[in-house]
Amino acid sequence: MSDGLPSVQRLPRTQRERRAVATTKLIDATIALIGQRGLEGFSITEVGERASLSRGLPGHYFKNRDGLVEAAVQLLLAPPSLPANPGLQPLLDSIGRTLTRAHEGSGRMRAFLTVLGASHEGSPHKLEVARFYAGAASFTEAHLRAGVEAGVIDGTINPSSRAPAIVAALVGQAQLAIARPEAVELADLAGEFVALMRAGLASREREKSIHEGLSGSPDDKSGDAARSGAKPQSARQASMSATPVEPMEAAIPTVQQDLF
Repeated sequence: MSDGLPSVQRLPRTQRERRAVATTKLIDATIALIGQRGLEGFSITEVGERASLSRGLPGHYFKNRDGLVEAAVQLLLAPPSLPANPGLQPLLDSIGRTLTRAHEGSGRMRAFLTVLGASHEGSPHKLEVARFYAGAASFTEAHLRAGVEAGVIDGTINPSSRAPAIVAALVGQAQLAIARPEAVELADLAGEFVALMRAGLASREREKSIHEGLSGSPDDKSGDAARSGAKPQSARQASMSATPVEPMEAAIPTVQQDLF
């Protein structure tokens, strides 16, 4: 019995659409297996099973296991585009989000770090790893230069040499979070790392003026804390609460961009 409404039927997917959906599933399944077992710990048929597709489909679309792994590696190591909203705080926010994913044990993060860790001299992925590091350094350098120009990052630092050092340190922190999650309080580790980055980058003159404006006399501050019952801030908390404020133009929300 008809209710008077026309029936709506979705047109069948085109072959191109079906192929796009299948290849995405296969690459995602490959990334998941790399994160769990490493680059060599699975077969091409297991990828098809993991993707809930036929066992022969990976070979049909990617020819062999090497082609499938290469596609996954290229996606994992795609370098970040240059930030649209560069500066000190956007850089610190990006670092914080990256460490949060590492601390959560993201399968994609595990796969990413697995590929980076396997970038030895004879690695077939050495070129992709080099491109990632170059792109990540350029991403970080753009943030640093914008912060220096805005007066919130120390003008004596050299952005071109500091940027790759930050990228290498961040990769090391992410590897620690993945490899030994039981060894440290991960939330504290992330906070300490961000605070360390802030302390090493922030303009000394800008921070000095902010601290002086916030603190008043030591006696007045301790008296206010005692009357309110609030606990005094630690040095790290004080440093984080006194973050230099960047120009309003840099505070306009944009799409989040992270190092990895």
